[in-house]
Order: sequence, then structure tokens, then C-alpha cells
Amino acid sequence: MSKYPNGHELRVFFDPQSAYGTRAADAPAGADAVLLRSFSVTPSRPSEPGEDRYGKITEVDGYDIEMPEGAEWSAELDANLSGSIGTDPDFVDILTSGGWTQDDAGGNLDTTADGSNSHTDTTSTIGVASTSTVSAGDAVAITVAASGTTFLRYVSAVSSGTSVTVKPALVGLDGQNIDPANGDTVKSVAIFSVNQNRDEDKALTIWGTYANHQDVLTGAIVQQETWSMGGGGTATLGVSGFAQSSASLGYTTLDGDIDNSVTSLDVNDTVLNERALPAHFLIGTEVVEVTAISADGYTWTVARGDGLGASAAAHSSGAAITPYRPSPTYATAKVSAKCGAPAVFGDYALRLQSAQIQIDWGMQEDANELGSCYARPGASASGGVDVSVSMEGLLRRDNEGPVAYELQRRFKAGMIVQQGDVAGAMLALYCPVVRLEEPARTTSDKVGVSFSGRAKGASLTTPSPVYLIIG
Repeated sequence: MSKYPNGHELRVFFDPQSAYGTRAADAPAGADAVLLRSFSVTPSRPSEPGEDRYGKITEVDGYDIEMPEGAEWSAELDANLSGSIGTDPDFVDILTSGGWTQDDAGGNLDTTADGSNSHTDTTSTIGVASTSTVSAGDAVAITVAASGTTFLRYVSAVSSGTSVTVKPALVGLDGQNIDPANGDTVKSVAIFSVNQNRDEDKALTIWGTYANHQDVLTGAIVQQETWSMGGGGTATLGVSGFAQSSASLGYTTLDGDIDNSVTSLDVNDTVLNERALPAHFLIGTEVVEVTAISADGYTWTVARGDGLGASAAAHSSGAAITPYRPSPTYATAKVSAKCGAPAVFGDYALRLQSAQIQIDWGMQEDANELGSCYARPGASASGGVDVSVSMEGLLRRDNEGPVAYELQRRFKAGMIVQQGDVAGAMLALYCPVVRLEEPARTTSDKVGVSFSGRAKGASLTTPSPVYLIIG
């Protein structure tokens, strides 16, 4: 198992593949880096012992069933955003390869409210100067200058040229609806929905590097995803899954001097195998591509000066050879611990303490035995997408009675949790319908409510059980 500690030496790169079994690229690129808190890889065994027809393991040499070395993997990251509305976060490839569909990138609509507003229990209709680039299913950020609060909301309807209707309703902690004033800004922001018919071939190539060690995962599938918000910290995302194949690269040194033209070199350690090819290593400032290795692993065939580093140069015996890892480029706009707008459940507002949304994408690894060969041909959906929700929040005392009553009836309603209060560094998760399990209530100087349940789509035409909004 490779468990990567946090620190500046941890560099992990995610690149979407065009096909399940095909590596996205021969080498990582700096633009594919994602700043992680932690990363781990647990490879599977490369072979299984053969059995006879009585189920007993045979002792015959060479009768092992060969298996591609797959792996289980997991990562945790701060949900750092780009700092600019309309620019994707670093982790967008994890989202779209995992099962999210980007319905709108945001940044197109930039208009103002005209002061004409109306509300229902679950919606707010905001009069605006223009609706030319917004439609139902998009998302908007509505900034109310009087309170300095920005609300991220799902657009459920548009009246051409006059208004947008959003869900949930704009509501404050006092339970009263919020009315944007004439001149308050309304901007479109990015929104992602759950793809209920996700492409089963969607996968990632992942390069995980720490110090002088690197794991390369091909056909990495996202099985589970967990969003955590509130709790006094920045918003985080945890992902885990399996990979079709994995390979490890390590540190070695040059055995013998080489000039700037040789294409065969000897090394002092066996630090890669054929599963890792092609592989890129750094010698000095030159990057070499290893295209073949000898049977004992000590002689490499290489392509020199392939453009990732300096031109081919002479190197002395004993020179360090390390897996190539480019300089990463990271988005650094942290989603602050501030909740921004209140969390909303139904038509009640809560001061968010913590929330967790867990998504099981329903993906499983396909596997079959073909004579003496074991194959991992792909991945398939084993069931529907399951979204579980849990949240804790504080209520105003004058809202305690109605909210507690509704919760005790196992109420179902829409829910939104939002974190961050700066444009370009805000995110929200909106569930159109949450069916509650048994709620809990605590009372001291403040009234707290905690609940959990399952999220469902609003209808057959809008089946996504959760939407991710980034603004």
C-alpha cells in the first residue's frame, strides 16, 4: 500500500482517458495537478494460484493465473476553486469522469435585479433587467447589497426578459423572505448535475508522486464521493474507487557514464516493470522516456530529450534517476469556513454547523477468467446512483416549534447548503427532494436540529438527486 503523507512533496495529477483501457497520456502535465490533503493506493496481487477440479491449489510451477495489477485508491482534497466565476476548478476532471455533467459553465449572465420580487414557500421569483443567456436548469448567484449576502440558487423557470424563478426560496435566519433591491447583481454560475446514465468507459489516469516514488493508475473509476461542509473548516471532497491497472516507479542511479546520444543505459536498481511503460524519468534536468527494459530490469531503452525537460546531455555514473513530475499549477481560492447564505430545508433557514453529502455512483469492476488469463475489461453500473445527506444546524427559537413538528412528521423537502462568501470561491449543494429518516433535536441556549435522509430527483424530467453549484 502506498499512503502518501500531506506536504509539499505530494503531487497528484488527474487526466481523463478517451477509453477505459488506454492511458490518457504518457506523462503527467502540470495543469492536471490537484492539491490534495491525502492520497493512497492499495495494489491487488498480480497473480492467483491455479486450482484443480477439486478446488485444491496446484503446486505446478507456472500454473498461476496471471492478473493485471489493479488497485484501490482514495484521495481527499480541499475544494479550492479558481477565484473567478466561469473558470473551472482544478478537480473538474474528477467530477466529470466520476459521473457529474456540467450543465452550464457560468459567467454568461451578468445582470441586475429590478426590485420586483415574489415568493412561495419553496421559490423566489426575481425581476431582472435581462434573461438573454439563462435558462431553466442553470444556476445564479444573487448578491443582496443591503446584507452583503450572496445566495447560490438553482434556476427552475425563466420568464423571458423579465424574471428568473429560483429554488429554494431566498430566506433569512429570521424566517423572512429576502428581497433583492433594484441594482443588486444577478450572475450565472457553474452548475453540475448527476448523470444517471454515465458513460461506463469514463475513467482517469492518475499519477501519484511523493518524494522519489510514483504510482501510475490507468482506468481509475470513481465509486464514491463525499462532500463535507461547515464544522468551522473549509469545504472538502473525498473520492475513492478502483483502477484497472497500476504500476510503481522508484529511485535509482546510473550505472556507468553516458553521452548525449546513447539510447540504452544501465541502472543500479530494478524500479519499474513493463506495466509502467512508457515511463518518464528525470536525470539532472533531462527527461528521458523509457520505452523498453531488459528481462532483469537493469537495462533501459530510452528516448532522449523528449521536450519535457532540457536537451539531451552527458551524465556521470551514479547520477540520480527519479520519476518525472512536472511543476504543478494549483487553484488557491479556498472556500472559507463562512457559510455565506443560511442553509435551507424546505422553507426554514438554519445556521449550518455541518453537512455531509455522500454519493455512491453504483459502479463496479467487471472481471472474468479466460483460460489461464485474468482480465479486467471495464466497469459497469451495478445500480442507480445513491445520495445520502446528513446535516446539523441551529434554529432561531421562534422557528423551533414549526421545524421540529415538520421534522417529526418525517417531512420531505428541498435542501441547500452553501459555503464561502467571496465570488469565485463559493459552492453549494442543492437536493430537490430529501426524504428524512428519524430526526434529532437538542435544546440549550440554542436550538439545534440534526437529520439524515436520502436525496431524490424532483421528477422524471429533472432526475438529478443533487446539483453542485460553483460561484
